[in-house]
Amino acid sequence: MIVSSNLQAVRAFEHAGWQRAAPAYGTTFARATSGFIGPLLDAARVETGLRVLDLACGPGFVAGAARGRGALVTGLDFSAAMIALARAAHPGIRFEEGDAEALPFAEGSFDTVVANFGIHHVPDPVRALSEARRVLQPGGRMAFTSWAAPAENVAWKLLFDAISAHGDLTAAKTPPSGGGLRTPEDLLRVLDATGFAATAAWR
Repeated sequence: MIVSSNLQAVRAFEHAGWQRAAPAYGTTFARATSGFIGPLLDAARVETGLRVLDLACGPGFVAGAARGRGALVTGLDFSAAMIALARAAHPGIRFEEGDAEALPFAEGSFDTVVANFGIHHVPDPVRALSEARRVLQPGGRMAFTSWAAPAENVAWKLLFDAISAHGDLTAAKTPPSGGGLRTPEDLLRVLDATGFAATAAWR
């Protein structure tokens, strides 16, 4: 179990990091994450007319792609810097600054909730996914992506190996992860804990 002080430490660390990362996201992190947008939306069966919530939306890449499929999209992120970028890039989409663990939407507001590499950054993924389930209409779909463990993720393995060889992995003073979502079994565990039915996970 994660104690409250650790949850707050994760939240503060993540918020500060994404506020700083926002201006360069498009030329850095987006290069690693954008290739998963299409498969994510396919898994969520996003199509014309669906009400879609993009959790941890960042600068709005997934939201923009969902809008391109004809969906009615809302994006949410806890970083004001990210929301500012998203609103500037996608003026026709509604973006809200808010907490994935306490969504500012009524029950049944959406047909689909998606999150591209965002859930593992949330201090309490079970709580965030419970909120996602709450705002879904009955029969709605939730789909999200998460990084594999470094041993199975070549990009992260290269990064961590380089830091280990030439730097200090503890220098960032990273708090314990709120999720630890690194295997399909981890993803199924949190989905099952929130009551989702017909769950599936793929590498």
